[in-house]
This record gives sequence, C-alpha cells and structure tokens, in this order.
Amino acid sequence: MGGSKDIHNKTAKLTTTRSSKPKTKPNKENSLSLTDLTDPTLLTEIRLLRQEISDMKAQNVEISLLRQELLELKHQITAMSSTALENQTKVREELETAQKSIIDLKCTVTQLQQRLNFQEQNELRNDIEIIGIPELNNENLAHVIQVTSQKIGIQLAETDIDYMSRIGPKRSQETHSLTTRQHQPRPIIVKLLRRQKRNEIISAAKARKNLTSESIVPGSPKKIYINERLTKDHRVLFREARDQAAANKFKYCWLKNGGIFVRENDYKPAFKINSINDLNKYVVS
Repeated sequence: MGGSKDIHNKTAKLTTTRSSKPKTKPNKENSLSLTDLTDPTLLTEIRLLRQEISDMKAQNVEISLLRQELLELKHQITAMSSTALENQTKVREELETAQKSIIDLKCTVTQLQQRLNFQEQNELRNDIEIIGIPELNNENLAHVIQVTSQKIGIQLAETDIDYMSRIGPKRSQETHSLTTRQHQPRPIIVKLLRRQKRNEIISAAKARKNLTSESIVPGSPKKIYINERLTKDHRVLFREARDQAAANKFKYCWLKNGGIFVRENDYKPAFKINSINDLNKYVVS
C-alpha cells in the first residue's frame, strides 16, 4: 500500500512539472519557410539589394578618391597662387627699380644736354646775329657789317672780325610761291675777336629803336635786329619764354650774355630760365 502511494505521488509531480512549462507558438511573420527562400522574386530582390550595396560601396570609394584629388588640387592651387604672388611682387619691384633707373637716366641726359648746350652757347660769347638785311648777289659782307655798326655809332674795323657769313640755305629769288619765312633774307652771323666789342654793338643796338636797312643796302628800308647769337636749343627756349611771358603778362623777357631772363614787373625779382621746367616754375601760372 505504501509503495503504490509513492508511485502515484511521483506521477502527479511529473505531470504538474510538464504542465507548468509554457507552450511556444511559432511566429509566422518572423519565420521563413523553405518555400519562401526558393521564391524567385525574393531572390531577385536580394540580388538587387546586394548590387545596390556594392554600387554604394564603389561610389563611396570614388567619392573618397575625388575628395583626395580635390584636396591635392587645392594644395597645388595654393602653391601656385603663392608662387604667382611672389613672382608678381618680384616683377613689381623690378619694374619700380627700372622706372627709377629710367627717371634717373632721363635726369642725367637732361643735365648733360643742358651742360652741352651751355658749352655751345659759351662758344658763341663773341658772336652777334644781324637779322633783316636784304641779301644781294655778290654782296660784300664786310662792308655791310661795317656800315651797320657805323649806323648804331660803333666803329668796327675788319681786324675786329674773326668770321662772318650768312647762315642757312640760300633763299630763292622767286617770291610768288614762297612762304613768309622764305621771303626773309638769311641772317648774318659775325664772330668778333673781342667780347668787349660784341657787348658794345649789342648795347648800341638796344639803344636804337626802329633800326632799318636804309643807307646800308639799296632798296626799300627793312627793319633789322642785332642780337646775341644763340644755339638752336637756346633760340627755341627764348622764343617759348617770350611767348609765355606775353601770355602771362610779364613785362620783361631779355637776353644777357647768352642767358635768358624774365621779370614780371619793376617790383618783382628777375629769374634766369635754363629750361622749360624753369619756365613752368617761374612764368606759367
């Protein structure tokens, strides 16, 4: 009796233990059947998904390479910009140096030209120029010059004269087609042996206004002028000085021993004009 009771109790306990375990039901949504895995549509979608993933990986690789190339290109552009800036700075400095050298050379050339012109003008310190005396065939210039000097009250002997000549190309005698300049006779230049004699002639000529060729050469009287002889550059500068002095209401513009001077009025100082720059500085307003 006691043995059968023990067997019954064990059987009841085992039954209770088995009945206490929860029963698990299969989830149809989370499980794939063998039929699903062999579905062609699903397999195609899986292959497409794999291809898309592969393509995305390839694109990522290409993007990475492109970024690297762009970064390298950026470095190259930065280096090129830096080099270009350095070259630009160097070129600008070289240009500034060259421009300064050109300015210095121009100043040097101007100074040399002025010095040369002054030397040439100094060589003419004993010369006078007579303008306006009609030119005759086979004229005796020595006689013409002596008579001219007598007319202004200066005695001039042939021994006072070192050299005399008319300058410039000989003018044609035909007048119907010639310009006013070509109508004018060629100037006479006279180089005297003594500067004192030259100064006497210049002073006497300035003291006599309206000097003409009457009693010097035959023909109707022509107005004549006796001046210091100037170099070409000095002549151009003197002409410009006269024009600018008149335009700016300067009362005086004159020559003295080859120098050009201007003076606004009797109460202002005189200025010596050695160049166009001086003219602009002292005369041109």
